[in-house]
Amino acid sequence: MGKTVLMIKVPSVNSVTLDPGKYQFECWGAQGGTGLTNNVKLYEGGRGAYVSGVIDLKDKTELYLFVGGRGEDGDTSKRAIGGFNGGGNGGIDEDNEDAGSGGGSSDIRLVNGKWNDRNSILSRIIVAAGGSGSVDNSYGAPGGSLSGLKVTSTSKPEYSYSTTNQTNGYLLGIGQSGKDHQSTPSSGAGGGYYGGIAAEGVIDSLYLAVSSSGTSFVSGYEGCNAVDEYGKHTNSPIHYSNIVFEHIVMKDGREIFPSPSGKKEMGHQGNGAIRISFYNGIIYQPSCVRHNLPVLSFACLQVIIIFLS
Repeated sequence: MGKTVLMIKVPSVNSVTLDPGKYQFECWGAQGGTGLTNNVKLYEGGRGAYVSGVIDLKDKTELYLFVGGRGEDGDTSKRAIGGFNGGGNGGIDEDNEDAGSGGGSSDIRLVNGKWNDRNSILSRIIVAAGGSGSVDNSYGAPGGSLSGLKVTSTSKPEYSYSTTNQTNGYLLGIGQSGKDHQSTPSSGAGGGYYGGIAAEGVIDSLYLAVSSSGTSFVSGYEGCNAVDEYGKHTNSPIHYSNIVFEHIVMKDGREIFPSPSGKKEMGHQGNGAIRISFYNGIIYQPSCVRHNLPVLSFACLQVIIIFLS
């Protein structure tokens, strides 16, 4: 990683004008909020995803950086409000198992506007998904990569892919709010390229009340499905601006990747973040260890890949 141009770690909208040159963009999605278990915060919300890519700008370019906010925790006195930039609100119940809200995504756009302005959302060129909130006795779903994630077990950090993906979810950029329920309400879904879909409230099998996380997107990454200026899918990974990233890394919130501080983390905790750096030819690609998924040993080596310019 080269010299940092800017780093933003608080939920906000910021603009930057970059001169021609090569830059590395990194985005961390925000974590979902923690739901209540008998009025106690025991099971954390899903951690955020990470994306990175290198871009070669030929002209001076103005960009807009939307940094996601951590979802609010469950609270018996009020509803948990979704994290900035797409996290869904948490559901509430009749006593003390209020759900956490979803974490917002972090993204970089070509068009400014309110976080949920459609034209602005369609202009996103790189997106890191937020995690969903947790519920009574169950963890939240970590932010997704090409697909979102859902929880598959009560009281354990076990996950599988959800129906949220590159062409399906609640809405582009917006996670769905959780459902109120007299027993166990559902959590807020995570924000993302597509925001996650809310679960239903339940009486038993409490993990079923955890909503899904959002998905990530990087223009040029195989498997992504970009939209045109009108929101129609193109079946191409390349954004309508024809901006294409190289040396792309996309990790969901179960995996190990660089933290904003430069250390390693397994999923991103807290608010999201965005860093833009001058590209120096080095991309750090960490171990692929993740929760509850078997991985081949050769794929779990920590590798530094040096690209010759």
